[in-house]
This record gives sequence, C-alpha cells and structure tokens, in this order.
Amino acid sequence: MPMNNNYLSHHGIKGQKWGIKNGPPYPLNSNKKLGHAERLTSQTLDKYRDQYNNLKHVKITDNTNGRIYTKNGKVIAMVNTEKKPDGNIWIQGLEVFGDNKRQGLGKELLNVAVNDLGATHLSVRKTNSIAKQLYDKYGFKTYESDDFMDYMAYDRENNELKHSDIGKCFIDNCSDYLAHHGVRGQKWGVKNGPPYPLVVKKIRSSPALQRLKNAKSSNLDRWGKAPQYNTLYITGYSGSGKSTVASFMADDGETDWINLDSYLNPMSEESKRELQNKSFNSYLNKHVKNWKEFVPTFEKSHKEGIKISDNIIKAMDEFSAREYKNGRKVICEGVQIADKDFLRTDPNFYNDKPLIILGTSSKEAAIRGGERDELDENDIQDRFEWNKVMNQQLKSLEKSAQAKRGSDWIENYIKTVELD
Repeated sequence: MPMNNNYLSHHGIKGQKWGIKNGPPYPLNSNKKLGHAERLTSQTLDKYRDQYNNLKHVKITDNTNGRIYTKNGKVIAMVNTEKKPDGNIWIQGLEVFGDNKRQGLGKELLNVAVNDLGATHLSVRKTNSIAKQLYDKYGFKTYESDDFMDYMAYDRENNELKHSDIGKCFIDNCSDYLAHHGVRGQKWGVKNGPPYPLVVKKIRSSPALQRLKNAKSSNLDRWGKAPQYNTLYITGYSGSGKSTVASFMADDGETDWINLDSYLNPMSEESKRELQNKSFNSYLNKHVKNWKEFVPTFEKSHKEGIKISDNIIKAMDEFSAREYKNGRKVICEGVQIADKDFLRTDPNFYNDKPLIILGTSSKEAAIRGGERDELDENDIQDRFEWNKVMNQQLKSLEKSAQAKRGSDWIENYIKTVELD
C-alpha cells in the first residue's frame, strides 16, 4: 500500500472507536518522571492556581500550548509555549515546583517542549546560570544578548544528529568509527568483543568550567579518599559563581551539594526548598532539632545563633562521614567558609581539606551577585564594600591553606567532563 499523510500506520489511538471523531485533542501520554499530564488551559489553571502562586503569571491565548503535570493531585511541573507571528515557537514558562527540583525534571520538561510542543526558542536571565547550563547542555545556543537576557535557539537538525552516537562521531571526527562496515580492526566472522572502541564525546561548555580554570585550590586529590576528606569546600565572594560550580560538579548523581546560604541566610521558603539538600535536612531533623530557627535566633542573639550554626556544621561533618560509607561525596559551598569570625573559628581547619577559592574581582562579583538577587545600585555598592572586607578573609584562607592556581586535578577534571 502506498504511504501518504492520510495513512494511519498503527490503526488509530487507544480508546478511539472507528467512525467516531474523538479529537483532536487526543489523550495525552503521561510521563513516568513528571506524572499525569494535562493540557495547560484556562480550566486547568483555575483548578491549580490557588495552590501555586507561580501559576498566576501563566498566560493562555490562542497561540499558547502547554502541559501541566501532577502526582496525587499536586502540581509537579509545567511548561508553556507560544507561537510568535514569525512562526517560531518560544518557551514562555518552564518550572519544577517545590521539593521536586534537582531530580532531572527540567530536562524532561525540555523534552516535552522541544519534541511534543515544537519549541525552538527561549530567553533566560544572564544571572540564571543553573538554567543556562541546562539549556546549553540540551542544545540551545545563545544567538543574541542584551543587558539582562540571553536569547537562545535550538538547532533541531544538528542536535538530533548530535544526540546519537554516530552523530557525535561525525561531529568529533572519530577515527575509530566506521559508519556502515563495523569497527576498524574487526574482521568479518571473527568476534573481537565487546567491549568495542568507545565513541568520543564532546567536552561540555559551561560557565562553571571557566570559573574553575581561574580558581585557586589545595588538596583536591584527597577529596573522597577518607572520611575526613569527603567534603570539598568551595568559597569566594558573593557573586563569584560558587553555586554555579557546585551544582555543576554535583551533577554526577554521586555527590551531595550543601548550599550554606540556604541554611544560614534569610531566604524565602521556596528558595530554601530549591537549594537545601533533602538528605542533609533529614539528618538535621534527627540530630539538630532547632536548626530551622537559626536565622531568627541569630537576629535576636548572635551568641545563641552561633551555637545553632556550630551544631549545623558539626552535623554536616558527621553527615559527610556517613555519606563516605555510602560511597557518596559532599560539596559544601558558601562565602561563610572564609569568614573565620563566624564559621570554623580554627584558622587551620582547612589547611589539609579539599578547597576551591573562586577567583573573581570584588567589583565584578558584587555586580553579578546584585543582578542575581535583583538589588538596586545602592545595595550593589554595599555588596561591593562588604566584598572588600571579605577580601582580607579570603587572602588569609588562601595563604593558610596554600591554595594556588594551576591545579592538575582541575585540569584533568575539565578534560574528563563529557556530554551524557
């Protein structure tokens, strides 16, 4: 039978009877990770808006098309696209809610946006480095920028090629891959493997790697080799890219990331849910009962607040030792690491610990951090003045730990980080 656009190759859609027009729209496929799928309509928004304030900014028009995902009646994630007059489809909203973050759901939403909804374009704030890493890794590339935003486009044809092993080999000019005739060195009728030669993969391009190149470090070769060395400490000015580097390095599925700001700084509950480590939280709930009260306690009494922070840090050390037994490593990042008057008052604590100090000018870090936190000019200036004070603390830590640039460990790490 000749094939054409009107031929129904698999005999219809489950649940649809012949001769009865059930759609479109047809039933949506649910996603194993994202949950039950519903079309993003005015009706579905009305159903869930009261539960989730972030849904209030979602707009529905004749040109939008989106999905909302739920599990047990609770919203897990949403993605919304809009077709522009030039025919391009833009991602207008992509969000994972509450405790469901940092579970790989962002990539699942991108799959839906690109493959199901046909999205090819998006915009992202320059300061949103974590989202930019996700989009870069997926295959979106920046084609235009302004003072605040990067505008990115997805090259569907090239990225579909690149996502296959053969495509990666063509792009990287692999010499050991023979496209249609087997593997070089293997004779017909002779079983030489597996394993066969591996396809070369492309090194990831990321702001995190660039910041690592400029960092000073010490004792990195000890990381994960013993319980007392199971935590890698990352510090630097506010706005130096600590979270960018930590989240990138913890993306291997074998490393816990502890963001000190989310435990020791005033922060919205939503931001805490996004940044705090669930496993560490469970440990704190068992061992430091009042850990959630640190910020209000510290604001009332520095002395009492410090007692709680000391207990949090002690628990983190114990948590890291436990994770070592479980075959997992820990990254702890925060400007607090360098503040000897607040955290780790022993000036020699970090001398033998795995440590990274990110190198950025205090002014550049203040501007970057101010944009990230949406501060006004006066607040950015205050941040700059505070960074100048922290400069002395960082230099003292750098000297004590003998941190230097040009780490072989960092160089080898960058070489071995590859695209999935």
